[in-house]
Amino acid sequence: MCAARLARLWRVEPEFVDFLRDYRASTEYRDLEDGDALAQRFDTEGFGDFFYAPTTAEWSELRCSKLPDVYAPLTSRVALDTLYSLLADGDFAKEQKLLDAEIVAWRHDVAA
Repeated sequence: MCAARLARLWRVEPEFVDFLRDYRASTEYRDLEDGDALAQRFDTEGFGDFFYAPTTAEWSELRCSKLPDVYAPLTSRVALDTLYSLLADGDFAKEQKLLDAEIVAWRHDVAA
């Protein structure tokens, strides 16, 4: 991973701040009714990775490890903070599925 991508973890681009201020003051923002419209607006302005929605294949990849695959296309496409949040979500979903299976097995053993 290049130094510029790592530096983004500690730097908020002035363009992003300007966009947020302008959008917050707009009637579009005041009339906002759903998250899809919000995500679309961010995407239109070039900040789509803020609300990145992984594909089914990407979710499968994200559930494989807590650490990013440096060679995966997703790793170079989204901001690192977004990537790490997605990895955490994927790991939580994987662990929750395992825990749910253990609870079902335990209930089955108790009932038997």
